Amino acid sequence: MKSTATGEQHPSTRRYRGVRMRKWGSWVAEVRFPNSRERLWLGSYPTPEQAARAFDAAVYCLRGPGAALNFPDQPPHIPSASTLNREEIRAAAVRFAHDVPRRTEEAQGGGGEATTGVVSPGEANSRAMAESMEVFPGRDVAVHLIH
Repeated sequence: MKSTATGEQHPSTRRYRGVRMRKWGSWVAEVRFPNSRERLWLGSYPTPEQAARAFDAAVYCLRGPGAALNFPDQPPHIPSASTLNREEIRAAAVRFAHDVPRRTEEAQGGGGEATTGVVSPGEANSRAMAESMEVFPGRDVAVHLIH
């Protein structure tokens, strides 16, 4: 949120923990180690949401499941997060930042409540490919539709 001189908050620009914008428009993320002034650089990202997701993964590794996350409804699933070294934490943060958040329906037939999940870029591409395929009944043929 952006403050004005009068103290008003504008919801048009949401601020995320551990994220800031460079002068030229890219978004960067970094996290501090607990009980230290030392920082871990998490990289530059095209969107503030990606940078915030990188921060979430790193802070989860450093502070555990009780950490304050930017997206508490989408916690990272990082096995043995507490035993990772700084390079592994950075790599996990980059991977989590590039996972694609998606909305799914609880019930396959629709009518269910929508929930949020995460799909890896490879899985997202596979789903997009499957959704753009037309299967001809009675034949073992599928044709990729170009949109």
